[in-house]
Amino acid sequence: HPGKVFFLQSDAGSARDRDALLEWVKAEHSDCNALINNAGIQRPISLSKDTADWQERATEIEINLNGPIHLCTIFTPYFLSKTKETTVLANVSSGLAFVPLCAGPVYSATKAAIHNYTMSLRYSLEDTKVRVLEIIPPAVKTNLGGSHDFGEELDEYVAATMDRVEAGEVEVG
Repeated sequence: HPGKVFFLQSDAGSARDRDALLEWVKAEHSDCNALINNAGIQRPISLSKDTADWQERATEIEINLNGPIHLCTIFTPYFLSKTKETTVLANVSSGLAFVPLCAGPVYSATKAAIHNYTMSLRYSLEDTKVRVLEIIPPAVKTNLGGSHDFGEELDEYVAATMDRVEAGEVEVG
C-alpha cells in the first residue's frame, strides 16, 4: 500500500501489546517498512514536593523508554529480513532531552535516554538497509503533559519534519 499509513492502537506500556503489534504487522501488513515510536507521557512534578507512588514514575519510564527500546528490539530482526528494501525505525525524543524541564524530570530523562539509544542503534545498523531516525520536537501545541497553548502549530511542525526526513536527515530537531 504505497503512500498509506496503517496503525494499530496499542498500549506502549504493555510488553504484551508491543509483541502483538509485531505479530499484527507480520499477519496484516507484511509490506510494512517503517515503525515510528511516538508514544509518550509527561507527568509534571516537583521533585521536592512529590509524594506519589513509585508506580507513577515507573509507568512514565515504561511508556517513554522501555516501550520504544522493546519495539526496536523486536522490529529490528524483522526489518533486517527485508533485504530488498530500505526500512525505517524512527524514535521521537524531545528538545527536553538536551535542555531538561525541571517540572518534567522523568520525561526529560527518558527522552535523553531515547536520544542516546537511537544514536547507538543508528551506528549499529549503519551497514544495513535499516535507516534509524530520531525526531526531536520542540514545544508543539498538543495535549502532552496537559495543554500546550504555546509552541509550533502541530500541522506546520509535522509538514516541516516530513520534508526534512524526505531530504535524508537522520536527526530532525
